[in-house]
Amino acid sequence: MIHAKRLRRPRSAFTLLELVLVTVILTMLLLLGTSAITGLMRIQRSASAASRRLAERAALANQFRADVAQSVATPEKAEGETASPSCLLLRRPDGKHIVYRWTDGQLHRSVTDGPVEGLLVLEADGATVEFTRTSGEVPRLTLRLSETVGRELQPRSTEITAVLGGDLR
Repeated sequence: MIHAKRLRRPRSAFTLLELVLVTVILTMLLLLGTSAITGLMRIQRSASAASRRLAERAALANQFRADVAQSVATPEKAEGETASPSCLLLRRPDGKHIVYRWTDGQLHRSVTDGPVEGLLVLEADGATVEFTRTSGEVPRLTLRLSETVGRELQPRSTEITAVLGGDLR
């Protein structure tokens, strides 16, 4: 008896199981890639916000120190304003006044006969600004910015101190 060998033809298609397996693997890779990209975008947004906040604080510090350095006095009243923890009055040698006022979540700076300039709009809820003055031979002025930041709402305080009339150096 002669047994005829069955000749197998090469397969020309994939089985259903192979197609399902490839689809599952590609779906998992797509999900991993999407979550990685989403995480990177969150990190980038957070870093961008922190960088913007840092630049705003640096600009505020530079302006505040320059204004205090070129001032000769901190009067209690001027231009219809009264000095308080939320309002700082500075008198320059030319007689003009610089007013820093904290209202409605914004720190405004204005100069006598000049426009009101919005220096800083705080995005953090519950932020406050407080001005303190020390008297004595070398009067120091401090701007204290308190805010809550981050997911855990950690309190953060930034203090900018300047010497009336200029730096001690």
